[in-house]
Amino acid sequence: MENLWKIAIASNEIKSPKSIFEEQSKYLSQMTNNIIYLDVSEYKDNLTSMFEKIQPDYKLNSTYINYQVNVKSVLLEKYGFSILTYKHDIPFYPVKISLNPDICKEIYGSDDVAEKIAIGSEDEFVEFVGKILSTNKIEMVINSMLSLSK
Repeated sequence: MENLWKIAIASNEIKSPKSIFEEQSKYLSQMTNNIIYLDVSEYKDNLTSMFEKIQPDYKLNSTYINYQVNVKSVLLEKYGFSILTYKHDIPFYPVKISLNPDICKEIYGSDDVAEKIAIGSEDEFVEFVGKILSTNKIEMVINSMLSLSK
C-alpha cells in the first residue's frame, strides 16, 4: 500500500506556551540571583475536578491542557502572585487566556477582557507575554517579593 499521509511534517519546532514561560522563568531567576521565578503548573479545571470527586475511578478525557502561571520566590514557597491561567488543545494555538485583572487594566485600560483573550500564533503569544512581563504590576510584585525574601 502507498503512503496515504499527504501532510507536511514541520522540520522546525513550534514552541509551546509552557516552554516560552519556562524560558522567561530562567531569565527572571538569573536577574534575581535565583530567588524569583515563574511557576508554570498544570491544573484541572473545575468541571474535571468536580467529576473526579463524583467518579474517582473514571478518567475524563479533556480536550484542553490547563496551566497557571505564578510569580514565586524560593524563600516564600507558600505564596505566589497569579499572573494568568491559560489553556490550549493539542495544537498549542490558539491559546485561551484568563489574565490577572490588575495586569489586564494596565495593558487594556479595563479588565473587561480579562477572561476573553485568545492568541492565535506563537509570534503573537511571544509579543503578548512581553507586554505582561514589562508591566508596572509585575515589576512591583517582583520587587516586593525580593524585599520579603530578605
